Amino acid sequence: MVFMYVKGQMAKWSMNMTKAAYSVRELVELGLGSQSHIRRLMKANIIPVVRLGHRELVPAYWVDDNFLKPAKVE
Repeated sequence: MVFMYVKGQMAKWSMNMTKAAYSVRELVELGLGSQSHIRRLMKANIIPVVRLGHRELVPAYWVDDNFLKPAKVE
């Protein structure tokens, strides 16, 4: 558990929080392609997008299902 002082209030953050969505920059850091390629796939509706104001985020469930889970070997 981490406590942070934010604008006159003590905020408590859990260290085992799960990620809800990834930014394009985070996907690039994971090695999933360049920013322009990821944005092109988002525009073509190949990658699902969640819009928060002007930000475009990719849902974490989609990234987990398609890239972070180990492949099944039969």
